[in-house]
Amino acid sequence: MKYRVVSILKDNRPRFLIISDIEEIEILPSKYLKHLDQINASPNTVKSAAFALSYYYNFLQEQTIGLDEITLLSYSEQNKHFIDFLYWVKSGKHTEHNTQTSNKTCNMYLGAVFRYYQFLALEDVLPMLKVLRVKKVSYFDSMGVNHQNAVNSFKGFFKEEEPNLEEITSEEIQELINACTNDRDRLLIAMMAETGLRLGEILGIHYTEDIDFERRTVRVRYREFNSNLARAKNAEYRMALLSNTTFEFLVKYISDNRKSLMNSEYLFTKLTGKNKGEPLDADSVYSMLKRLSKKTDINSHPHQLRHYFAEERRKEGWDLNDIRFALGHKKVETTIKYLGENNERLIEATDQYYSNNEDLYQIADFL
Repeated sequence: MKYRVVSILKDNRPRFLIISDIEEIEILPSKYLKHLDQINASPNTVKSAAFALSYYYNFLQEQTIGLDEITLLSYSEQNKHFIDFLYWVKSGKHTEHNTQTSNKTCNMYLGAVFRYYQFLALEDVLPMLKVLRVKKVSYFDSMGVNHQNAVNSFKGFFKEEEPNLEEITSEEIQELINACTNDRDRLLIAMMAETGLRLGEILGIHYTEDIDFERRTVRVRYREFNSNLARAKNAEYRMALLSNTTFEFLVKYISDNRKSLMNSEYLFTKLTGKNKGEPLDADSVYSMLKRLSKKTDINSHPHQLRHYFAEERRKEGWDLNDIRFALGHKKVETTIKYLGENNERLIEATDQYYSNNEDLYQIADFL
């Protein structure tokens, strides 16, 4: 028996279910996905959890073992079971073409599975997994003070690869834009490169509410639900300024497409097919970039354009804190890591940041 994810629209929101190949709904995982909806998890989080659980259920099917049997295994047996699942996903056995999966994605899937088991334990459906039981570790520091830390028992997660920070140049971005077959894609790429907004933030733009035509700005707004699953991260609100040229192109795009946009509040919509006029989604953008890659030999993705934005602002002398805010990062350390820890410019910039913000916590009083 095989399991898969289906999505249905209910109350104008996508709801995810896991069903078997005999079209029966799997009650427990579907109940968990409904719970995620109820606690206001982002649609992408719910979707990711749904696929992770469908993969895990297929793995259990191959292993001919059930959830209740897993909870009865010894600690070492449970540990081996979940490590086996990691390697099963790593080898791509969850995909049709055995496509290898990154360590980070494998860990993400297992994390979703663990949260599912924790939910079942809290619901008194199953006992808590032994590998998830929290242990308290006690130790003394150099001053002789006793500390207690709570640590998770499971230590089998893969070591995650260093992020691939391959850069994209302005010339390559121009080549991608030239290779586009429509103004929507040209505008989308230009706006991602100029604003540094996340893909979900770009796709969530409502042209009737989020564009200030006097100030040439677009506003990131947190919305509880967008039909294309686009969502601002961290429930944040901020603005981004467009260049004169790109803003003129934006106005031209809206004017040229006013008839199709009249039936939608979204700036970016699908142009053809049975879903014409519906909000553009992330999968469609990745498909578009894949097509452009074949035409231009330039491998690109939305995060690359965010990196480009950050690097260009760094070269222009922007303060790290300004870049952090523009990218929507909560901590400046995230911005430093995002740009590349080995970048000497960042070491200098960080030193400058600390010089400009010396003694933020008045620690000098204790010197």
